Amino acid sequence: MTLAMCCHVEFPENDRRPAMELRQVAGVEVRSTVHNVCQEATVKLPRNIEQFRRTPVKELLRRGDAVVIRLGYGGDLREEFRGFLTSVGADVPIVLECRDGLWKLLQQSFSASYKAAHVPTMVKELVGGAFQVVAMDATVGPVRFAKVRKSEAFKALTDSFGLVSYLKGDTVYCGVLFDTNAEAAVYDLEKNVRSSDLKYRLADEVSLKVTAKSLKRDGSDITVEVGDPDGEARTLNYYGINSKAELEKLAKADLEKFKYDGFEGGFKGFGIPWCRFGDKVDLRSSERPERNGLYLAEAVNVTFGPEGFVREVKLAQQWAATSGTANG
Repeated sequence: MTLAMCCHVEFPENDRRPAMELRQVAGVEVRSTVHNVCQEATVKLPRNIEQFRRTPVKELLRRGDAVVIRLGYGGDLREEFRGFLTSVGADVPIVLECRDGLWKLLQQSFSASYKAAHVPTMVKELVGGAFQVVAMDATVGPVRFAKVRKSEAFKALTDSFGLVSYLKGDTVYCGVLFDTNAEAAVYDLEKNVRSSDLKYRLADEVSLKVTAKSLKRDGSDITVEVGDPDGEARTLNYYGINSKAELEKLAKADLEKFKYDGFEGGFKGFGIPWCRFGDKVDLRSSERPERNGLYLAEAVNVTFGPEGFVREVKLAQQWAATSGTANG
């Protein structure tokens, strides 16, 4: 049984017009990753849209208008993106560029100075009451923002302290790479995967060099390196570790988490199962059940159009419960 692809692009009511919804598109792409503070989407519209015959598109759709994209099969739709229009193209076909719900907030100015900033408290001050916050329970500093855009403040947290930030649902995550409460999307490698560059590797084949950095409570930092000097380079950030011996011990323990028998790479699936960035991915194989495993979705790109409904998932590593001490 083949189900028809379906798409609803909704533009909620504003002070210029009532709510409107488009059910025909030339294409949709949603790009999301835990490494970007603001996620993106592009909608390409077909030439003949009834609403635009009656009223010019520039009067109906403008930069800053809210937008919600829902995709699915057979009328069963799931929300793939919620945010704002950042660009309405003037050419045909019309191209709409979108950014997620943090976009307007990121344009705001922010000034603050912290000798020692508790990360959850600082992020709550950045986002205000518009979003919930889940942030690493750590103290960093000194930190000073002097009339910068909030986008620059989040970038500074990443550049200076390795704290990635992103919005997922109504929650802003900071220093937390993955949503521990997320449900796992189950993928059968023989049924749900269209193509992949997945490579199964053994733990003893993994060669890594880890640079571990810790910001001490007095604001200074220490660094150690562990692993294979010629291995693939990774950086892990820690907070409040005051001795090199303790930092080296923690870094070696976290290094082992990256060494496992399992898959690396990514794959392309169909629109379902539904999977978002920051989710868990339960990979299963009826042919090789010994290779079943739970992984982390680092990035998810969704495309919808004439070539089908495709969900491309990039894996980060195997899922493992962690204390949240390190962020890398």
